[in-house]
Amino acid sequence: MKKKLPLALSAAAGLIVLLIIGHFVGVHLLSGPPADTGDSSGTTVSTEPPAGQGAVCVLNTDSDLQDAWQTLADAYTAETGVEVQIVSNRGQATLLSLAPGDALPETPLDLSHTDAYAQLADLKLSLRDEQGRVLAVASEIQVFGLVYNSTLLAQTGHTRADISGFADLTEVVYGIADNQKQYGFNAFIPADPEGHFAAQLAAMPEDCRNLVDLILNIAPQTSEAEENTPLHGFLEGKAVFLPAGTAEHDTLNAIGSENLGVLPLYTGAENEENQTLCVSAAGYWCIDADAKAEDVAATVDFLNYLTRPGADGAVPVDSLRRMSPYRQAAYVSNMLESVLRYDLAQG
Repeated sequence: MKKKLPLALSAAAGLIVLLIIGHFVGVHLLSGPPADTGDSSGTTVSTEPPAGQGAVCVLNTDSDLQDAWQTLADAYTAETGVEVQIVSNRGQATLLSLAPGDALPETPLDLSHTDAYAQLADLKLSLRDEQGRVLAVASEIQVFGLVYNSTLLAQTGHTRADISGFADLTEVVYGIADNQKQYGFNAFIPADPEGHFAAQLAAMPEDCRNLVDLILNIAPQTSEAEENTPLHGFLEGKAVFLPAGTAEHDTLNAIGSENLGVLPLYTGAENEENQTLCVSAAGYWCIDADAKAEDVAATVDFLNYLTRPGADGAVPVDSLRRMSPYRQAAYVSNMLESVLRYDLAQG
């Protein structure tokens, strides 16, 4: 059975200035060495590469990944002789000051012919211009769905197999709501309009009105204290369902992974029984097309190296310990990614 992959590129086009900023974790692969500002705090800056040899500079806004990036860079340099410099700092202004020339480049390279683009689990995990050129490819993804407490669901006489679309979900939800005093829990906790997932629903391209209305009808908005959020109520066993994503996964594990499952975000869309979980890009990679030709070529080679399996079958990007958008990436960090990758493997 074919599965659709609904994609929500939640990093708006206005954020893509060749460096992903804000809460979106991103990396800009900038061909050539950075300017030497003498600032050594949170950065790694080295000298010019040998004449005629291409070089790579990675501008990384997630400083927690500095060591992992440096390990990747050292291994690649040892294997190929190509210098790879890692510049890590959370501050956009600092990274801008380290870029060669006056500022970050205005012309991203078309990545449509790279292995990195071809290896994407879905080619829509990229950013294109009006001419169809691929200006950036996703470096990290987040996954979203309707998490459920399988133990509570079983107490209502239902299982995951009973829900394959919005009509099924609606029937189960109202059945729980009608009998909530008997069960001791509801289908949903009162909705938190300011919550993390509300913003994600707003960013999704498909029409989520049906799902939002269902949640609000069962659990109207609340003005209770922050500690009484839907997430906390779900953890306390007060609800069967919770719209959530990978950002909440570690917290959800408090109720035990054996009690957790996840459904797609059913909204009544056509053929939704064949869809999998929703995916959004949490960051992108792009390359400076205005750099020296040898630096551009070296950077493309490095990006391809990151995203394709090596001789041992491992994909180097896995070592960054982030959820990867690449088909053959092996690192599975949580239940939602496991479900997504299982569905993708099934076609």
